[in-house]
Amino acid sequence: MSIKFIFIYLLIWSGAVYGQDKFGALHSNYSPTNSVHINPTSMLDAKTWLDIHIVGLGSYVNNNLLAIENTSALALARGQEITVDQLTFNDNRNNYHVYNRNDVSALSVILSQGDHAFGLSFQGQSFVDLRRLNSSISEPLSRLLSGDSIHDFSNFDLNNLKANGISYGEVKISYAYTFKKINRDMFMIGVSVKKLFPIVGAAGKVSEANYQILQNNDVFINRFVGDIMYSQSPSFTLKGGVGLDLGFTYQKMKDRSSTYFPNSSRNGCTPKFYRYKIGVSIIDIGRLKLENTDPETYAVDERDLTISENTLSSVNTGTAEGAINNPTKIGLPTALSVQLDFNVWENKFYINGTLTHGIPPFINSFGVRRASSLSVTPRFETKWFDIAVPFSLYEYSRPQMGFSLRLYSLTIGTDKLWSTLVRSNMYGADIYAQLKVPLFKNPACKEKNGRSKSRSGKRKHKKRKVCAAYR
Repeated sequence: MSIKFIFIYLLIWSGAVYGQDKFGALHSNYSPTNSVHINPTSMLDAKTWLDIHIVGLGSYVNNNLLAIENTSALALARGQEITVDQLTFNDNRNNYHVYNRNDVSALSVILSQGDHAFGLSFQGQSFVDLRRLNSSISEPLSRLLSGDSIHDFSNFDLNNLKANGISYGEVKISYAYTFKKINRDMFMIGVSVKKLFPIVGAAGKVSEANYQILQNNDVFINRFVGDIMYSQSPSFTLKGGVGLDLGFTYQKMKDRSSTYFPNSSRNGCTPKFYRYKIGVSIIDIGRLKLENTDPETYAVDERDLTISENTLSSVNTGTAEGAINNPTKIGLPTALSVQLDFNVWENKFYINGTLTHGIPPFINSFGVRRASSLSVTPRFETKWFDIAVPFSLYEYSRPQMGFSLRLYSLTIGTDKLWSTLVRSNMYGADIYAQLKVPLFKNPACKEKNGRSKSRSGKRKHKKRKVCAAYR
């Protein structure tokens, strides 16, 4: 295996397989099966009584190291061939990264009625992140792509490099409750508990590395200290750990909230709307346990070693304890999120601002880091369709524009519209699609609106004893 192949594999292929946060479809009041993933309290006061999500797909990849010139996701989908000459290197940074996520969801249900909301969802996810890449990777890669020699460089230092990849299934149960209503103020709390089912995982942390690339493509290691873990036998297992989402939302209503019970016949089944709402959540708390995937763990400490393809197996990868505690566990992509949503016009046009900050794992732990983002999303929403155009900053620096469209039950969108449609230097791509069946009206509301008349012509009212919180 050549040095060139190793670099291309690590930095391109590992990133070729994250929809990021699906900004365009994330905040609609008519799609709680989407918004529950950023804040469990978003289920409350949804304008859809029962939201049945049938299937959804999403894929996202982004990096700040390598781009493909003069291409787009659409051109690649049409079969455009990529040559090495089209790979361009970003050489104006000292810290590079790759983030990737794929997700598949099916058979999710959200019920929002009165002061309570319940949710159940099933999905599979995979995450890859590669962080703390520096010129020790970027300089040889740049020379490789330009056809220059990479031999006999001065010593490379590669410290604090982190790489993680996980794939798992998830069953999530969510509950939210409006615990206080005063005048026009509503206060809500929510929680999602996730049972995790790991499939495969791998992680590595290079604490210290100093090396040279020799004339014959061998690598001479002056010093290498690191920890490695990978699954030898990928398999679906029931013993995989638990995850948690926690959320809080404050809503400022246009009318009094004390007598408002969403999607309930108690207040005449009449929806009310907020002026604005503020949400705070912590998502994906927990760790994925990989003990049942036959994991191999290594603590590596080597000096003055020459590595070639023939001598790679001689590297001392003893099982002595390294810097990582519990190396068979990988942390989920935990994030702190703050959401602000403003009702701008006629309960149809909204502007949302969301900050999502990826929280890195503890120093002595393996863990996936979520890419941080800041987004502003204007959207127009009704029962039958939503249109949203999110503007976001990936890792607070690289601007992106997206587009999302929902036509009743079908949603399609991207957070990277430019690189999807327009030929340019493409650093990543993103697309998502969803199919669902929304039931907007509580059947009790229809019964109330369809009251029968007596012989005298006057309407008769059926009196039913129903728990106040669910009417």
